[in-house]
Amino acid sequence: MTTRCVDGRLIRHDPQTDDPYFETDIGQCQECKGKGCFTPKYIDIVFDDGPGPESGRFIEVENNKGRSIEFGKWIKRPDGYWALRFYPAEYAN
Repeated sequence: MTTRCVDGRLIRHDPQTDDPYFETDIGQCQECKGKGCFTPKYIDIVFDDGPGPESGRFIEVENNKGRSIEFGKWIKRPDGYWALRFYPAEYAN
């Protein structure tokens, strides 16, 4: 199970059959004593080239410190396209 600090609360990812993104608040974060751990100001989804007729390839997702982060989940959509799906709460850490 994955855990992360959100505004000083420790949140655990508890996937359910009907909700794979379900999360549980498991109490105060001991690392930051409830003050809130580092929250990035932004994230970058990095590509090897800019927009255009031949789009760039996905490289990685980084926080504002330039560190690679695990972010979202790749899903294959019914229309045949792939999407990097994320929910707003995910970018808190």
